Amino acid sequence: MIFVWLPLTLLSQITIYIVQSAPALMPAPARAPVLPAYEIVKPGCIPTCGGLVVPYPFGTSKGCYLENKASSFFINCSDHTPRLGKSSIPVLNITLDDHHIHILIPAARICYNDITAKFREYSVALRLSKFQVNSTLNKFTVIGCSTLALITGKRAQNYTTGCASVCDRVESVVDGSCSGIGCCQTSLPIGARDFEVTFQVYNNSILADIPCSSAFVAEQGFYNFSSSDLITFEKRSFPVMLDWAVGNQTCAIAKKNKASYACVAPDSTCIDSEYGKGTGYRCYCPSGYHGNPYLINGCIGMSIDLFLCHIIIIQRAMLFIIAIEY
Repeated sequence: MIFVWLPLTLLSQITIYIVQSAPALMPAPARAPVLPAYEIVKPGCIPTCGGLVVPYPFGTSKGCYLENKASSFFINCSDHTPRLGKSSIPVLNITLDDHHIHILIPAARICYNDITAKFREYSVALRLSKFQVNSTLNKFTVIGCSTLALITGKRAQNYTTGCASVCDRVESVVDGSCSGIGCCQTSLPIGARDFEVTFQVYNNSILADIPCSSAFVAEQGFYNFSSSDLITFEKRSFPVMLDWAVGNQTCAIAKKNKASYACVAPDSTCIDSEYGKGTGYRCYCPSGYHGNPYLINGCIGMSIDLFLCHIIIIQRAMLFIIAIEY
């Protein structure tokens, strides 16, 4: 049996039998996270934290995650909010297919007080022991009218980059544009494991009208610039995408030690991390399978019943059942 979501516009060639009409719309009750069909965690381990599914090699307690010196795969769930390792960084999502972790990082901010003629800066820094900040799917964004913001890192590599945002008044900026007038964006270097945001502010004449500037790393496409953000941009946080891999060896070397080799699902494949020496490898289910290759029973086949397919469709407030004979 396969459950498929389809819009009604695609059902013109299918006979639809109305089985039940839903009652008046009512608030839906809160639902627990939906667990996939394949094995998620080691036996005896808790698969969720808050609303997040936590798949192995990640885990919320000792013995349930892949251990290393930095406890990189530990998800702290002590307050029912998933947090990365021993930090206070919230975790939004963990994926197995593309090996991404989505975390939440606040924006850095600097504000000018025209009474004291001094700046107050709220700095932000991220320091990772194992994973990398994705350089393709994240952008560094700066908002302000007299601002140069720099983003620097020292762990995997020494780097400094940034961009300047200038304008003489709010009316001169264009919504949706981050070309340097009121808002600017730039890319991050490949393989960065840390960053720190700092500001340099100039042209004090504009600060009476636009006293604050902000800078942040966020997943590309998540933020859309609005001129009102120059005035009303308060304390906010943004999703940042990290890339993860296991170990610090290549596949060829890791396979020699069966006790520690992480790709344990039968016929699972191993691919070296694109970040090079010392950044580990990733495991994938074999072709035609999906799931968790880091567990022995984690990969399952994607089979389809060719004799009878029952499609259950929920559209708006109606429940429909369609039977398709092959």
